[in-house]
Amino acid sequence: MEAHNSFLDWATVAGLPAAISLGFIVLCALAGLLLRTEYELALALSAIVVFSMFHFVLRQPVFWLFLALALRVGWRQQKESATYLRRRQSEAFT
Repeated sequence: MEAHNSFLDWATVAGLPAAISLGFIVLCALAGLLLRTEYELALALSAIVVFSMFHFVLRQPVFWLFLALALRVGWRQQKESATYLRRRQSEAFT
């Protein structure tokens, strides 16, 4: 049997630290998308998270692929921001 809630099922199968880790990964992906102003992807991720509260989606490859895409887009934002800040700092000293 499995629970009809992805986070609840993950917590019962893998433990509370794993459920907290999954929540942290989803929140990092969502924050990265919002910082990059990718509102469509952030809304889609939010819809998947809300859907996962009533269905078990962790066994679906689409969930993991979309989560990886969201993390990649958010990571690109952080990397570009760091490069921009380094450039601004080097220009300030010259």
